[in-house]
Amino acid sequence: MKFSTIDKFVAIFVAMEVESKKNVYRLSQITKSIHRALEVATGGKHYWVKAEISQWKTSQKGHAYLELVEMQGGQKMAAIQAVIWSMEMQVLQSKLKGDFGQIFNQGSEIVCMVGVEYHPVFGLKLRIIDVDISFTLGELEKRRRACIERLRSEGLLSLNRQLPVPRILQRIALITAPGSAAYTDFTKHLEANEFGYSIRVTTFSVRVQGVQSAAEIRQALLSINYDQFDAIAIIRGGGSTLDLDGFNDYELCKAAALCPLPILSGIGHETDLSVLDMVVGLPHKTPTAVADYIIDQMQSFEIDLLGMLNAILRQSKNRLSRDLLILENSLSVIKRSPASFVHRQRGDLHNISGKLARLTVEKLQRSRQVLKDLSGDIALNSKQKLAQRESQKIHELQELLIIYTQHRMQGISQQLENLQQTIKLLRPEKLLARGFSISRIQGKAIRDVRDLQSGDEIETELFNGNFRSVITQIHKKNNNDE
Repeated sequence: MKFSTIDKFVAIFVAMEVESKKNVYRLSQITKSIHRALEVATGGKHYWVKAEISQWKTSQKGHAYLELVEMQGGQKMAAIQAVIWSMEMQVLQSKLKGDFGQIFNQGSEIVCMVGVEYHPVFGLKLRIIDVDISFTLGELEKRRRACIERLRSEGLLSLNRQLPVPRILQRIALITAPGSAAYTDFTKHLEANEFGYSIRVTTFSVRVQGVQSAAEIRQALLSINYDQFDAIAIIRGGGSTLDLDGFNDYELCKAAALCPLPILSGIGHETDLSVLDMVVGLPHKTPTAVADYIIDQMQSFEIDLLGMLNAILRQSKNRLSRDLLILENSLSVIKRSPASFVHRQRGDLHNISGKLARLTVEKLQRSRQVLKDLSGDIALNSKQKLAQRESQKIHELQELLIIYTQHRMQGISQQLENLQQTIKLLRPEKLLARGFSISRIQGKAIRDVRDLQSGDEIETELFNGNFRSVITQIHKKNNNDE
C-alpha cells in the first residue's frame, strides 16, 4: 500500500501524540519534526501561487518581507508570510526593470513561484522565486477596459474633447515631475521656439509613476486655478507598459474629463494608449509633440492676424485713393462753379431790375390813362375832388411799388450774401487748411494714376506751402476691391 505525502505528515503527528502521553518533548524537537515533515511533504518542489500583497517592507540587507492573502467577498480566506531574499530580489529587479515596483507593491495581485520554507525560530514562510508578468499585464488590461467602459457609460469619455481650444495657448499649467527628462525637453523646446513667442509655464510637481502617481496627478488637476491658464499639459517620459497603469486610474480620468480647460497629454509611449489619452482633448505621443502643438497654434493665429491686417491696409489704401480722387474732382468743379454762378445771379438780378423798371413805367402809364379817361367826368365831379382822389390812389400805388421793390431787393441781396459765404467755404485754401492736398503735374491737377509714370516730377500744394516729389512707384486701383 502506498501512502501520500499528507498521510505521512499526519502519521508523524499521530505518533508524536501517542508518544507524548509517556514523554515530554523539547520545543526544538517539535519544530524540527515540523521542518522534516514539510520537507517530506513538499520535497523541495516549487508552486505557482495566486495571491494579493497586503503588506510589503524591505530590510537594510536587501530582503523583502511580504504578507500574502486570499480575499473573497471582502473576507480574508487565507494569509501567510512570504520573503524575497536579496539575491533573488536582484534577479527579479534585473528581469522586471522598471516594472518591479509596479508589480510588487501593496494591493497588487500577483502570480508567483514559491518554495515552502520553515525555520525553527522564524516559522513558516513562502520564498518567492519568480513572478508571472503576463498575469499582471492581463489584470491591468482588464482594469483598463473596465475603466473605459465605465467612463463611456457615464458620458465622460468625450467631454474634454468637446471644449473649445483657445487660439493662443500662452499660459500653460504643467503637471509633471520637475527635473525629469520630459520636463527639460518640454520647457526648453518652448523657450527656444524660432518665432520668439513668450509662453508662461507654471509647474505642478507630481510623481508620474508608482502607486501614488494617479492620486497626485488628480490632486494637481483639482488644485489649479483655471481662470489663470489657457490649457493644462500632463507629460512624462517613456517607460514600460506597467508604468502606464497610473494613467488608467478611473478617478484620475474622471477628473480630467470634468476639467473646464482643454488638456494636452504627452505620456511618452509610441504604441500604448492610456485611458487618460483617450479622455483628454489633445493627446500627443511625447512631451516635445505637445510643445510643438502649442507653438504651431500660436503661429497659426499670427498668420491669420497678419492676413486680416493686410486686408485692412489694402482696403484703407483703396478707400483713401478713391476719396482723394473725389476730392480733387470736387475741387476742380468748385473752382469753376463760383464765378459762373455769380455771373448768372448777376444776370438774373439785372433782368429782375429791368423788369421792375418796365413794370413800374407800365403801371404809371396805365394810371395816367385812367386819369385821362376820368377827365371826361369833370362835369359830374369837381376837378379838385377828382384830382384829390386819383392823386391819393397814385400815392398808394407808389408806396406799394416802393415796398415791393425794397422787399425783392432785400431777398436778392440775402441770396447773394449766402452765395458769397458758400464760395468762401469752398475756396481751395479752406479745403487745404482742413488737411487735403492737391497734386499737379505740369500745372494740371492729377485725376488718374494712369496719366503718371515712374520718374515724373509732381508738385503738391498744402495749406502752408508746396513741395515737389518724384514718383518711384505707382499702385493702380483694383476695381473689385472695396
